[in-house]
Amino acid sequence: MLEAVRHYDRRRAQQPHRLPPLVVVATGRGPQRDAFLARSNALPLRHVALRTLWLEPEDYPLLLGAADLGLCFHRSSSGLDLPMKVADMRGAGLPVCALAYAPVVEERLRHGDGVLLFRSGEELGRQLVDLLAGFPGGEALAGLRQAAAATERWHDGWRREARPLFGELLGAGPSRR
Repeated sequence: MLEAVRHYDRRRAQQPHRLPPLVVVATGRGPQRDAFLARSNALPLRHVALRTLWLEPEDYPLLLGAADLGLCFHRSSSGLDLPMKVADMRGAGLPVCALAYAPVVEERLRHGDGVLLFRSGEELGRQLVDLLAGFPGGEALAGLRQAAAATERWHDGWRREARPLFGELLGAGPSRR
């Protein structure tokens, strides 16, 4: 992330009327948090503010709802599925830039379908510049946001898939499987 925000900060300095100042909120209390804070505090950023938050579970969806773009650097613990952060962001209808850390990510997420995939900080930095150019009326972010809004929400999928299944299981009675 730090390489990406350095890239964005330099580009913002060159094009102040084209790119907005940026606020990045990193959530969580992972084991690398202190190292991240030390490295981020050492950066001479003029146009990017990095903040860290620990949120209660009920506040996390509120943050996602207020964001313009989600950034996901997480990897699933198994490496065989999507990180929950991506699922949370997509479930909130938020456009996402996500780390393409394994083939499963590219199999499950289509680049441009509400998601942009990146493999390096430099690539993410370029994506941020492209997406935020002309903010809030820029076409790239608007297109990604529109694609994200068209994806199915978690609750809708649950109603369609899980609710009928649980209804059948619960309606079958305790003696049936």
